[in-house]
Amino acid sequence: MNTLSRKTSNLLKKARKEKGKSLDGLSRQLKVTKSFLQQVESNDISITLDTLEKLLIALNIQQDEFLRRLINED
Repeated sequence: MNTLSRKTSNLLKKARKEKGKSLDGLSRQLKVTKSFLQQVESNDISITLDTLEKLLIALNIQQDEFLRRLINED
């Protein structure tokens, strides 16, 4: 997949770990499967902007902060 989706996946995984959230805990909070989150973090699937927004809310990350980090992600 493209670089933007790869960067997004990497940053979501990094943010989840920084917040100390497990895949199990986050999947329960969002009412999605752990497998779904694994696929998101592995960049195996694309997500909608609505799903991204739900993930950011669950991780307590402001959209503008996420976008800033996304721009600077290597």
